Amino acid sequence: MLQESNTHDPLAQAKARHMQGDLATAEAAYEAILAKAPTHFEATHLLGVAAFQRGDLPRATMLLERATALAPGAAKAHCNLGNALRAAGRLEMALERYDRAVALDSALHPARYNRACCLLALDRVAEAEAGFAS
Repeated sequence: MLQESNTHDPLAQAKARHMQGDLATAEAAYEAILAKAPTHFEATHLLGVAAFQRGDLPRATMLLERATALAPGAAKAHCNLGNALRAAGRLEMALERYDRAVALDSALHPARYNRACCLLALDRVAEAEAGFAS
């Protein structure tokens, strides 16, 4: 039996466009998904990531905060929110999100690395060094 193609899966299509760097098309597709399902975690999360990639930090932060509220146990969403907050200069809040991401998934290396970078930016050098070493 042939497996059905993902060509009719709007989320799969949006993610493919996103991976290709076509942020405008991906964002429009994520927004279309959210118009039908406003609490769709993955569309919310990825729309926030796309906004971050475009440099729209206020929108990225708002969407990623919504994503973490929809799925509080999603470590990657907390990490991505930390990235947006750190880029906006909100270092203490970013550190809280990185801490949450690491608590949820200690093997999530981007969260551990970004946490250490955040600590370094906060001039907490010894903690940052320990974070980079682990």
